[in-house]
Amino acid sequence: NTAWGATSGTNGLNVFNLIIPIDNSLFKPNIDSVRIKDSSIACLSFDFKGFGYTNTNPVASWNWYFGDGGTANAQNISHTYLTAGTFTVKLIVTDINGCIDSISKNIVSNTISVNAGRDSSFCGGPVSVQLNGNVTGAGNFSWSPAVYLNNNTIANPTATINSTTTFYLTVTNTSGCSGIDSVIIKLDAMPVVQTLKDTSICTGSILLLSTTTGLNTYHWSPGTQVSDSTISSPYFTHTASTTLYVTGSNGACSASDTINITLKTLPLVSAGPDTTICGALTINLYAIGALTYIWSPALFLNNPNTANPVFTGNLTTTYFITGTAANGCRAVDTLTIKVNNLNSLIQPPGKSFCSKDSIQLDGYNGNAVKYLWTPATYLSNTNIFNPVASPPVSANYTVTITDTVCNYSNNFTVLVTVRPLPVLKASRSNDIDCAIKNARLSSSGAIQYSWQPASTLNNSNIFNPVATPAINTQYIVTGTDNAGCKNKDSVTVLVKSGIEAYTIPNSFTPNGDMLNDCFGIKHWGDATNVIFIIYNRWGEKVFETNNVHICWNGKYKGLPAEEGAYSYFISARTSCGDLVKKGNVLLLR
Repeated sequence: NTAWGATSGTNGLNVFNLIIPIDNSLFKPNIDSVRIKDSSIACLSFDFKGFGYTNTNPVASWNWYFGDGGTANAQNISHTYLTAGTFTVKLIVTDINGCIDSISKNIVSNTISVNAGRDSSFCGGPVSVQLNGNVTGAGNFSWSPAVYLNNNTIANPTATINSTTTFYLTVTNTSGCSGIDSVIIKLDAMPVVQTLKDTSICTGSILLLSTTTGLNTYHWSPGTQVSDSTISSPYFTHTASTTLYVTGSNGACSASDTINITLKTLPLVSAGPDTTICGALTINLYAIGALTYIWSPALFLNNPNTANPVFTGNLTTTYFITGTAANGCRAVDTLTIKVNNLNSLIQPPGKSFCSKDSIQLDGYNGNAVKYLWTPATYLSNTNIFNPVASPPVSANYTVTITDTVCNYSNNFTVLVTVRPLPVLKASRSNDIDCAIKNARLSSSGAIQYSWQPASTLNNSNIFNPVATPAINTQYIVTGTDNAGCKNKDSVTVLVKSGIEAYTIPNSFTPNGDMLNDCFGIKHWGDATNVIFIIYNRWGEKVFETNNVHICWNGKYKGLPAEEGAYSYFISARTSCGDLVKKGNVLLLR
């Protein structure tokens, strides 16, 4: 009510009456703020209460979003989470006027993570070991079975046990949440490791190191002296006397054993050099180097169990002499007694080979033998057991074989068969030009074929390959018959240019003998737009056609034309391009 120096004004002119609109409903303020009150009722469960501060109570809806996909629409609600974690809870409040307010709050749901420590193993017992319990968060510890523990309510009690025991740790917090874990304290019994007793073996003998089985691991030392150093019973492989150590383990416990192995030397058994006798003779045999002996087989011997048996026989025999030394070790020697007689000389086999080749004969009958082959023709050497023979046709050779020790001799006939070569014939279907792009080769007279060069053939191992050379090429075919004999033949495929492909004869003989009776270009089979004209020496046209298959029969105006030279003109369109040829042809009768 203070004018502060202002003065009253004058009334103005009232042109019309102004009416102020009045709302009969007084304005009432509604939502002031939104709040969330939460309280944990279990490890993963919560009570949520919503508050919206208003003048009266005009809240129309409550909408909860719990951060794990769950929703609700009551003012107060409970919610349980499936997992532990941090979740954002949001409350949206709408009043009766459609005004909206919201609030968000992070909620942490917990479980208890308990770790009773790592399993462990010890050898024997009793043992005392400290347990190592651990928990995420806080809580009360409880170990069981408590009878083996000095204190079952602390994180790290000491356990005293005589056998393998599993301990369980349970932890409970003030919210009633609990977790459990276990730990195994294993007591391994001392293993029994026992291998063979100390032993002696003969050099070269096989020794299986049989050892107690059933343990987890084994180790032999030195490992290089056994077949496998990681198994219970390997083979001994060393070549000298040695001491081996084996260690076995069943987990935390291990034990060892030792074996001394002595290698005994083998006797040096000898029955002397091999012997050759003539016919049935009696000879004294002998063996040295051992204490006792066994001869095998016993055939032709008066006593196979002595060092000096007597041989009386008429057949070549090989004996195995097993000698045993005083240390019990054995060794073996062999002795062959060769009995030579006329029947001991062996007939050489016949041989066969392909013509133009050679073959090596085989008359072998031992080293102390002489050989003489006749006739000497086509033989590389007549005085050896295996000369090379190369007769042009089949032939019989006689070989005289003489035993130089006993002076026995015998003659043998050896047939050498010469197989003929296959008669091979190679041919081609055509030469190659711009009209005909390939040629079919062909060969006969064999059962197997091989063509060279193979690079321009579709298949080089058949009798009729297709050839596509870029230049003139000679193909050589090798044919093999049933006897394995081979022969060769060749054929050349010419590669012609366009003009060369369309040739014209230089003479013809229209005398009615069906040979060269007509002059023409019928072999130009793909030609079109043909103009073919023949003139006599006076310039008269004696023949004309547009058909590549029609030729001049040597007649003019229905009568035989005169002998002599005629001129021709040929124009045609071919696959090699447009072609024009002019020239002369000689008519002969």
